[in-house]
Amino acid sequence: MMERYTTRQKKNIADVIGFHYRKSLRQIETIASDGGIISDQNAYEDAIRYVNTVDRALKDCSNETKFIIRNGILIIPEPGWYEEVYSKNTFYRLRKKAIEEFLNCLKH
Repeated sequence: MMERYTTRQKKNIADVIGFHYRKSLRQIETIASDGGIISDQNAYEDAIRYVNTVDRALKDCSNETKFIIRNGILIIPEPGWYEEVYSKNTFYRLRKKAIEEFLNCLKH
């Protein structure tokens, strides 16, 4: 299924997943800081399921993929965050591979 998408489209899909992951985490954290008062039980349960699904998919990924997806997709990274670990070319090559692996783990 993912084969029909371009690298850019796959990156966009991963970015959307990251956006919703962060949004879901904020919902969960807000409820926890409000003393567990849940105004919308379904939304809360959806947020937990979403975070758990993404986290579970990451468990099936290689360590390098986990590192790249967590630091470059699931959190909002600082520009050039990868430069201490990878050259620019190596990072883009590995990110492409990591996104592919991550999306494949999500669909299974």
